[in-house]
Formats: sequence, C-alpha cells, structure tokens
Amino acid sequence: MVRTKVLDWLLVTLLILAAGAVLGPLLDCEFFTDDFYVVRFITYGPETGVRFDPDDSLEVLRYFLIRSTERYELYRPLVALSLRVSYDLHGLEPFALDNLLIHLLGGLTTFFLARRAFPEGARTMALLGTAFFLLHPLQVQVPAWSAARADSLAWVIGSSALLLRLRRPDALLGPGLALALCLFTKESALAFAAALVLIELASPGAPERAFGRRLVRSLPAIAITLGFLLLRSRVMGGEIGSSSYGGRVAGDILSQEGLDNLLSALVTAFGSTSSLFVDERWLLLTLQVVFALLQILLLGLAIRAAGRGQARVLPALIALLVLPFLMAALVSRLDDRFHNARGCYLSLAAVGVLVAALRPTRRNLALGLLLLAGLLPMSRLVADYYRFATRSSAAMTAELRSAIAPFADGRHEELALLNFQEEAWFRGGFNIFGAMDPALTRPFTKQDWRLRKVRARRTVVNHPSLVELAELFDRPREDLVLVKMSIHSDQSRQTFARLYPPAPTAGAASAVTILAPTNGARLVLDAARPDSLVPRYRLRHPYGAAVRHRVMLFNRNGPTVDTVIEPTAVIEDREGPEYLLELPALPPEMLRDPDLPGTVAMGICIEDAEGRQIDVSPLIAVEVEVRP
Repeated sequence: MVRTKVLDWLLVTLLILAAGAVLGPLLDCEFFTDDFYVVRFITYGPETGVRFDPDDSLEVLRYFLIRSTERYELYRPLVALSLRVSYDLHGLEPFALDNLLIHLLGGLTTFFLARRAFPEGARTMALLGTAFFLLHPLQVQVPAWSAARADSLAWVIGSSALLLRLRRPDALLGPGLALALCLFTKESALAFAAALVLIELASPGAPERAFGRRLVRSLPAIAITLGFLLLRSRVMGGEIGSSSYGGRVAGDILSQEGLDNLLSALVTAFGSTSSLFVDERWLLLTLQVVFALLQILLLGLAIRAAGRGQARVLPALIALLVLPFLMAALVSRLDDRFHNARGCYLSLAAVGVLVAALRPTRRNLALGLLLLAGLLPMSRLVADYYRFATRSSAAMTAELRSAIAPFADGRHEELALLNFQEEAWFRGGFNIFGAMDPALTRPFTKQDWRLRKVRARRTVVNHPSLVELAELFDRPREDLVLVKMSIHSDQSRQTFARLYPPAPTAGAASAVTILAPTNGARLVLDAARPDSLVPRYRLRHPYGAAVRHRVMLFNRNGPTVDTVIEPTAVIEDREGPEYLLELPALPPEMLRDPDLPGTVAMGICIEDAEGRQIDVSPLIAVEVEVRP
C-alpha cells in the first residue's frame, strides 16, 4: 500500500511538472482584459459606493457582507480574499503564477479524487484523465486570466470536499467545512452541494431502512447550502435573478438566444479547436468534427464504465459535468475563439475523473492518447496566443499613457472618455478596453489621474461601459477634461480630441467660433415629428474648406451623435468664411431619453483630410424641450 502511494505521488508530480512546462508561456503574460478592474476591486472596493483602505489587507474581508457590484449578482468573497493575497505578494505584477499554481493543484486533487472514486481502476487511466484536465486548450484561460480564478479555486476546494467524503464515509465536519468554503468561490459551486448529496444517497446499504439514514446524513450539506443562499440573498438585498447575470439565467433558458448559446458552447467544448489558429473554414470544421467524435466516444465509454463499476459516484460526477456547463452557457456565450472558455473548467475536471473508470485496454489507451496528442499542441498554441495578446495590450497601454499625458496636467485631474472607437486590435477579437484603464488611471495605491468612462462605442463589444456624467451638465468643473479617442487596428493612427475645457491640446485658445446656436439656447422638438428640429451650426475658423467638420452631440448618458458633416453653405465676409452645418434630425436615442427635456452638449472637431485633429471648439450646452 505504501509503495502504491509513493508511486502515485511520483507519477502525478511528474505529470504536473510537465503540464507546468507546457503552460509556462502564460507566466510571460501581462494583465489581461478586465484584470485591472479586479485589482481595483480588491483594493478600492466594489462598485456600490463602499470604499476600502488600500493599505489594509483585512478590508477585503468585508466582501463577505457586501455585494461587489450593482450590475451583476456576484458574491465571491473567497476569490477576492485570494486575489488580495496575490496582490500583497506581487503588487502590480500579473497574477499568472498564482493562477497557474492553483490550476496545477487542481490537477493533483483530480488525480487523487479519481483514485479514490475508482479504487479498482488503473493508475494509467487516472493519469490520462488528469492530463486531459490539465492540458485541455479550453483550460488555458483560467491560468491566464486573473478574474477566472473563481473556477480553479472552486474545483480545488470542492474536489477536496468530495475527496474527504470518499476517504472517510462517516466524516461530516471536513466535507461540510470544505463545501462551505467552496460556495464562497463561484455560483456554479452549488454543483458540489448536489454532488455530496448524491454521493450520500447512492451509498451502498440496505434498500429501505438505509435510505432514510442516508437522507439524514445528507442534511448537513443541504443545511449548509440553504444557509449560504440565505446569506447571499441578504447580501444581494433579495434581488435574486434581477441583475444582468441573474436575469439571463432566469429568463433566457428557453429563449432563442439561450439555445443558440448552448449549441455554440457544445460545439466549442467538444470541438476543442479555435478559429484563432485555423483560417480555413473547412479545416476548422474538420478538426472540430474529429475532436468532437473522439471526446464524445471517450466520455461515453467512461460513463458506461463508471455506471457498471462505481455507480455511487456516477450521479455526482454527472452533476459536476452538466450543471456548471449549463450555467456558464446561459450566462456568457462560448464560441470558437474560446471566449468565456473558463465556463468549461468544472465540467472538464469531472470528465478527467470519469476517465479513470476506464480499463487500460489497448482501445481505451489508444483513444485517450490520440485525443491527448491532438489537444496538447493546441494547448501550447493557446498559451502562446495569450502571451502575444497581453504583450500587445501592454505595448498599447504605454502608447495610450504617453498620448493621454498632455491632458492630465496639474489643473486637470479628472478625465471623461466621451467616445472610444476601435477595430480588432489583434486577432481573436479581444478588445483593448482592459488596456485603457491602466493608461488613463492608476487605481491602486497612488493616482496620477482618474478616468470616468461615459460610453465606449466599439467595433468589438464585449465590455459595455456606461457611467452617467450628470455633473458635467449640473456642475461644470474646471478640472474636468472630456476626451474623444479613436484607435485603429493597424496601430498607425490614434486620435485624441479634447473638448472641454475650451483650450485645445496645445493650450492655446481655440480658433473655432460657434455662432449659432448660442450657449444656453432652448431648442424645441415635436415628438410627433422627429424631423421638426433641424440643428443648424454656424461657425467660423481660419482653416479653409479643405477640412472635415465632425459634429458631436451628447447628453448626460453619453454620446448620441458623432459624425462628419459637409457644410451646406459657406459665406465669405471680411471676418472670414462662415460655415453652415446641418443635421437632418436628432437621433432616436435622444427621443427615448428619459432625461428629456434636458441639456445637450455640442462640440465641433476640425480635422484634416486624413482625419487628424486640427482644432476643437469649446463645448456649448443647449436645453432641449420635447412637445407632445
């Protein structure tokens, strides 16, 4: 027995070291996507007005009693605590090392859970299942992305609960404590509660009398789960299913969008290849079909073998396989670019354990090794892609910080991003919104300047951002700078237009004079006739006719119009040319604006023929009245 355990530890250690070598490129990643938001989240507090002391590590414990955001029903205090520990250890260094270590630790618990769940099974198949779990390409997002630590941490703690239950069937305290901790990691961790109950109910014993006793033994797990749900409901203010994530799960299960997301997730999960690396559609489809057939066959054989041999663990593993996957597919779309691939993490872990139920026949070994041989290069490619993507993001961060620095002088400490356009910055469609935050703000321990995001209008939208900027209209501030940005995929052009205060970027007075409408004018709009108001702009500037006039309108909810308009008339007089610009009508968004009647700010940006900014006008504000 001792010799068997020593050999188990030796082989699984070698496997984990090999997996670490394959996933090693992830350690070269910079912060990715919304990782900067995570750092702010664990230092300055949630988006609910609660502020933490960034120098007090214990402040993050308050996450056990408060919700993290108004928009999403996220209650993951143990993950916040873990990320805060990483922050205290590494500072502003990326958390890839800690994430990778947690992922590899999950491989360790997967192996020993497989050995305990199928004690008659072969060590070879347990190692093969663990390798499948560790090196599957869909798993790479979890080590690379700080915010996805919830998935790996949930598996490490939840699998430990299952392992403790299988190792000591009479023990209740250890599995109960592990389950309680696991529930504080991620919403899909509720599947572990179901798994523990199913293990109790499926335990062998006398059919009728023993079932009642098994039901009683499952009550602690049920009680812990109910207690957690009551605490979570209290923290959320009872608004379960009302915010963004909760609403999707509650309302989109049978909708067309929900079914499409589920189908896309199934294709991606079983296809296990990505359009990030395969340009030819026919080759991508061929590889997806091959991987899907191999994985479906392997999973089917494993479920069949587990049902014959150790039926008591099969319902628990099926729950871990199905429930987290369904929740993830309904909340976020998983596509062939591996967006939101972390949603497959717990399901793949369950598959890794199930593989251990297979007998080490030539057919089973050949099938598993063939599948692993196909997935292993893909894992390395995904890791290399993440490294490339984050390095590109880091380089752009430096460019943005350099470009925006002139706006953040001593008098202007607060920036408002009016309009941000970008095309796919690098292949794969990951946008660069995460790189904007470190470029425009330092939300950690010292602030160079602050950013208020009003609206980001992007070609690729996967991080919507809308923050009201009522103070712009209600209490204009001298230290507030409004900035419009435009970034292009060839990295050859970046446009920054400062619209307020009136001085342009160089600090000189603007040469653009808006003659009409005047600041504070009142415009009337007939709601029954959207074309009743034709905004006319009359302005002067000395730049001649060979320029472009970009008109920008926005209200307290963000930009509503941003378009280049050709002058309908040019009047020459001794003071210089006067240009008449006309918009056909105010956009429908403004008609639906609940704040109307209200203030609309207007500005003009003068560009050369190639779209480079020459000058910007000062903002003017007009009152819009809507008549029924």
